Formats: sequence, C-alpha cells, structure tokens
Amino acid sequence: QGRKLFMYIRIGVCEFDLHCFSYYTLGTNMRCYLLALAIVAATLTDSWATQSKSKLQIYYESGCPYCVRLFSKIIRPTYSYLESILDLEFVPFGNAYSFYWSQYGITTFTCQHGPQECATNTFQACAVQSDDISQAQLDELILCVMGYTRTQQNDNYGTYNSWEFCSAMAQVDYQALYTCTTNSEGTAAMTVMQKLTSAQPNYAGTPTLSLNGNSTDAMQEALASGKQSFVNTVCASVDQQYWPPICKVSANNPFSDDEDRVDKVLRTTQ
Repeated sequence: QGRKLFMYIRIGVCEFDLHCFSYYTLGTNMRCYLLALAIVAATLTDSWATQSKSKLQIYYESGCPYCVRLFSKIIRPTYSYLESILDLEFVPFGNAYSFYWSQYGITTFTCQHGPQECATNTFQACAVQSDDISQAQLDELILCVMGYTRTQQNDNYGTYNSWEFCSAMAQVDYQALYTCTTNSEGTAAMTVMQKLTSAQPNYAGTPTLSLNGNSTDAMQEALASGKQSFVNTVCASVDQQYWPPICKVSANNPFSDDEDRVDKVLRTTQ
C-alpha cells in the first residue's frame, strides 16, 4: 500500500540511459518529496523496529554515470557516519552478459560501457570474493574506486584508473587483485556477481539498491534521491536505541539541496 501511495504522489520522471538509469533526475517538489519519505519511513519503522543493523546491497557497474554519482555524492560522503548501523554488499556486474566459447572452454563477458568497465567490474568482483580482504578494507577499496571519480558521461572515468591508488588506500594487495582480474579467478568472481544480479527480483538497471531485501521503487527512490533521504531511510531501518549521532542530527536539520549545508550538518556529528 505504501508503494502504491508513493507512486501516486511522485512527480518526477526517471531519465534512462539504455538500461543504466537514474533517480537523480526526479522532480524537486519538496512537499511531495517529504510526504513520500514519510511514507517510506513509516513502512520501515513498522517492519524493522527492533533491528540493530541493516544491510544495503548495491548492484552497479563501474562505467555507469548514475552509479558513480550514487557512490560519490551519496554513499561515500555519508557512510562513515552510518557504518555502525549499516553493512554494505557490493555486486559489480550491472548489465553485462556472458558468453561461453565451447571450442576454447572459456567464458567471456561483454559490458554495457565497454571492456574497461568489464575489467574494473572484475577487479572489484575479485576483491569482493577475496578471503584475504576484510570487510573494512573492501568498503574502503570500493568506495574509493567508485566514489572518487568524475561523473560526466563522456569523461574518462576515474574508476578505470583508480585500481592501484585505491588498493594502497585500502591497504590491500594490488598485484593479487590484478592477477585475479586477468585470469580464471576473475571469471569465477564475475560469474558469482552475475548470479547475484540475476537473483535480484527487482533488478531493472543500474544502480539497483536493496535495503534488508526491500528493493521496491519507493525504496530505490528513498535511497538514491539525495544524502538526507539516504541517511533518514537507513536510520529509519533500525531501532532508535542504535542510532549514531548522524541520525539524530539529520532528523532535526533538513539538508535541502544545498551541498554546503549538507556538509556542515554532517560535520556536526564528528
């Protein structure tokens, strides 16, 4: 019912780039937005009132400009404030597809944005599947690869050139990940990502987000439409006794669309 109400009051129209789409282009009618967010928050509170930590699954691809914007503008700037109540699960595959060459006994992948995207997806998939990388290291690596990049569609994406730098930042073995990316381990890692993407019932392009298994349209919009909406939605998914300071600050300090205001509010929680 909440999803139906949300769909009736939503005023924006999503902008599609093939299957790579964005909720960032939605309309900005604030009264509509706040009402929609209230509906989502009420739904979350009913469902997850006693939960101490949530899990966000992110289905994405490294060359998608909307994925880059999601990481660089929303997830990376806010995650350090939310990590006590939020686990991240990365699924770097997106709209790729595989082909098995029976005559050679090998599987190859084709990606929407070209071979550099496939290579960078594979690099990240190798990290996700690695037993030698902790979750904290993985978070730092992926948020670096996807979060410190240009967002213009026609730019040479920083994601493609960030492997070694971000490996050093996360203190992981770059050479091991590079080797994985170029051999059968990388193929196996990408196959796992492909299966996870195929298993997501509401996957409709990149980015697709699922919070505690909820990947409805209303949830997608609540998580991807801006920093405050993301923070409030995550906070609403856990019991208030577990809230980090950012949840209380965000509840009392509307961010609006002012980036300076957002950053100022976030800094008050440090």
